[in-house]
Amino acid sequence: TKIVTKGQGPDASSVRLREELEQVDPETLRKLLSVLRGLLSQSFDRAKVLTEIVDQAVALCGAARGFLLQVEPADAKAAKVRFLVARDLDGKPLKGPSELISHSVARSVLAGGGTVLSEDAGADERFSDAQSVTNLQLRSVLCAALEVKGRIAGAIYIDSTADRGLFNQSH
Repeated sequence: TKIVTKGQGPDASSVRLREELEQVDPETLRKLLSVLRGLLSQSFDRAKVLTEIVDQAVALCGAARGFLLQVEPADAKAAKVRFLVARDLDGKPLKGPSELISHSVARSVLAGGGTVLSEDAGADERFSDAQSVTNLQLRSVLCAALEVKGRIAGAIYIDSTADRGLFNQSH
């Protein structure tokens, strides 16, 4: 799949997005684009659109839960994370979302950008010191940074406590 951007010269974030999209399975990309087109043609209610994006990410990837995190910069050193959406696989809101994710995973993405994919977070050396991974019994975890104008604005985080290897590079 070749991704083409319109406009003047591509900036760094659009080049990075293009490179990441070229690695996505074409069928998954078609499904995602179809969902986004449908959302944009039906509603401009921000909360509904964000909720639907998380619901579709959970459904397309086979996750048990999905979260949309927003970074609210207080200053250059510290940023507060706000949960815009927290949903289960049945599309029901989750209470206490801050207690339901691995902050180690989220912080690594929010601090450095990019994506964290773990096929078995409990056995993943990157998170061997993360108490939340153990306490939550996380298995498959996928967290991807969301950038706006070259700044990390938040992340989408999906996981499963039941299945290992649920997510792969095509997601």
